[in-house]
Amino acid sequence: MSTFRDYAQLARLSNLPTALSNVLVGLAIGLSVTGEPWPIDTTIRLMIGIACFYIGGMALNDLADVEHDRKHRPERPIPSGRITPRSALVFILGCFTLGVIACFLTSLAAGLASLGLLAAIVLYDLLHHRLAISIVFMGLARGLVYLTAALAITADLPPALIAPMALAITIYIIMVTVVARGEAANRLGRSRRLSMTMILIAIAPALFIFPQQQVEAVILSGLILIGWLVFNQRHLLQHPPRMPAAVMGMLAAICLIDAFYLALLGQRNMATIAMILFIVTILGHRRIAGT
Repeated sequence: MSTFRDYAQLARLSNLPTALSNVLVGLAIGLSVTGEPWPIDTTIRLMIGIACFYIGGMALNDLADVEHDRKHRPERPIPSGRITPRSALVFILGCFTLGVIACFLTSLAAGLASLGLLAAIVLYDLLHHRLAISIVFMGLARGLVYLTAALAITADLPPALIAPMALAITIYIIMVTVVARGEAANRLGRSRRLSMTMILIAIAPALFIFPQQQVEAVILSGLILIGWLVFNQRHLLQHPPRMPAAVMGMLAAICLIDAFYLALLGQRNMATIAMILFIVTILGHRRIAGT
């Protein structure tokens, strides 16, 4: 019998908080346009929807990789027999269906954007072992979370506001995916250069979005983000390098990136929640590997 832990491992549940902090950024972008109060009901529906997309996408990744995992990672839930392929497929379809419904319940625009998000997830999962360029879909998925959540607030989004952050998170995730897939594992110097470049990419939106208030929160969150990414370099400096730990640190940093963007947008409370989600991610990685 499959257990909750089996499905948690299948979905790499420890990384889920990074998707939830992405939702907060999208909401903040929309709220910065409308000036409306933070809608808790919309937030809950979006959190449920994006969580379902994330969980379903991770499960589909394992289902698509089952033959590869039988040879290289037989301990994973599907090749080990703890979850059958049929059960995994039903689980995936249920997650994706609930995700789409939840997003459409927020707004038509968010629902339509969620279909693009779903397409990016599926294309990456099905093509990542066949086409190297498929890593773009993984990055786009995160950028599309921003867009989906922002559209749940308003369809009148200034490109100059959402583009810098969506593009930065997209490029950041592409870089993390390159390292996580092992493409740079045998080129340690390249791995280090990529990880340092991620810092510049993550903070780049500050060049286009100037905070009008709470500048101290922007500076503090920016320093925490940079400090963590530099500190995470320690895994790459060891002999041999600890690539899985380095990648999990890069993934956890997504919450810190989101906290920085939320501070830029003047949403200090949301930024605090993103920081908490970072801690939850770090603690979760101790129980369930994030990569």
